[in-house]
Amino acid sequence: MKKNSKNPGLIRALIVETLRGKTLVRTLMNLSLQRYAKNNPLSGEVIDLGSKSDTMSYNRFISRDENCNITYTDLYPESDNVKKIDLEKPFEVEDNHYDMALCFNVMEHIYNYQNLVKESHRILKKGGVFIGHTPLLIAYHQDPEDYFRYTHTALKRMFEEVGFKMKKMDPLGIGPFSTGLYPVVMLGPQFLRPILLLSTILTDKLLNLMTGNRHTGREHTLSYMFVFEKE
Repeated sequence: MKKNSKNPGLIRALIVETLRGKTLVRTLMNLSLQRYAKNNPLSGEVIDLGSKSDTMSYNRFISRDENCNITYTDLYPESDNVKKIDLEKPFEVEDNHYDMALCFNVMEHIYNYQNLVKESHRILKKGGVFIGHTPLLIAYHQDPEDYFRYTHTALKRMFEEVGFKMKKMDPLGIGPFSTGLYPVVMLGPQFLRPILLLSTILTDKLLNLMTGNRHTGREHTLSYMFVFEKE
């Protein structure tokens, strides 16, 4: 499992995104997607599973080729350009149709997650990739329900059992203080959140400096960004 890589824009992004009301989990996800898409931009036919709309924050971070065509989907579409799909039932999509499938912060809300994984494999072309993100340490949040939390080992088995090969598993986090205290930070006044969050991150950095990096985001993971390829 690859360790979280350093990002010189982390502090700036955390300040900007926190002021926009984004959580630490979502900001780290967006930065991880940005790093991945820098060398692997979205291209071809892409389906975004459970997207709600085409205005989610990750769209500001993911690069795409000119030939990229994204189909947005959700059980409860928030705009006319979003196709209605129930991820717990067989998708009304032909086999081997898409080059890429996206699924961000959705799997924890799907009770029949086996259907989501199997159907995603079916609709992807050979060599197509599933790019996903799911939280590990996050409060209960209904949308409309909230069922599961997945470890990296669970994700690996779930996808490999239906014919995917793992290409990337990125544990996202900084350290125990930011992981444990960011929910409290988000309860504070919005203008104070960046300062409070940065104080927890600096404490994590100091702790790891004193302990030889024994308490990084790998040991105190908030969420996982992952990529699987259809063989």
